[in-house]
Amino acid sequence: MYKKLTAGLLLLCMTALPGLSYTAAHADTPANAAGKPTVIATEAADVTGDGVKDSITLVGTSPDDNSAFQNSISLRIFDASTNKMIEADLKDFGGYEPKIFLGDFTGDKVKDIMISAPTGGSGGIIDNRIVTVKDGKAQLIFGEDDNAGLALSGKFADGFKANLKVEQLNKDFTVDLSAFKDGYVEGGTYDASGKLKVDVEPWADGFSLLEPVEYTGDGTYYLRGIQSISGVAHVNRISNMESLWKYSDGKWVPCNVTYSTSLVAQ
Repeated sequence: MYKKLTAGLLLLCMTALPGLSYTAAHADTPANAAGKPTVIATEAADVTGDGVKDSITLVGTSPDDNSAFQNSISLRIFDASTNKMIEADLKDFGGYEPKIFLGDFTGDKVKDIMISAPTGGSGGIIDNRIVTVKDGKAQLIFGEDDNAGLALSGKFADGFKANLKVEQLNKDFTVDLSAFKDGYVEGGTYDASGKLKVDVEPWADGFSLLEPVEYTGDGTYYLRGIQSISGVAHVNRISNMESLWKYSDGKWVPCNVTYSTSLVAQ
């Protein structure tokens, strides 16, 4: 059982797949057709800002007939006003059961397109992309690099603790490791007195959760993310970081970051 004590760290808010036509994208397609373009999800909403609903289609391919994994996922937007197809390059995006969320992240009062898909790895990572459409072109505003979230550095220290730093914020914090004391002593990481015997550099996974939240009530969405921090091994989750992000001046800015400390770990 884990009991969590949340500690505040910072509150600083700064203000194509060939051969797939539009018609085919709306036809019934087998859920898994190995190596063939498959329609994964469709939505209808105005994402171009002209007041007319556009058609949004996610297309991918499965490595084999029995796999639920979709790779080479692409996004196509059919502009209902111009009758033109807009392609969005998702940069090697793939995962299981991709989902679409429509909401305004840029503050221009026009819905953007967020796509999320679990990668299926041991870290529980979810891959995400966000696309905005402007002047008839799709722009990726949240890409693969953004999925990394907050960058972490630091080391274990004497006294069953980890001294860590969030690089983007240049902020230091300390995680109490006392809950893991018995395992660390048994495994040779610390001696019984709390003296560190081996060097350990914790790391943070990418987002295991990233969800849109309407934080200020003005219709513009922020992103709330959770990342796990691992210690001596991936299964040794010493803390979680929760962060709130705002899209501002062409980049994602962390507005609020907290971390957790385990009181009991069994």
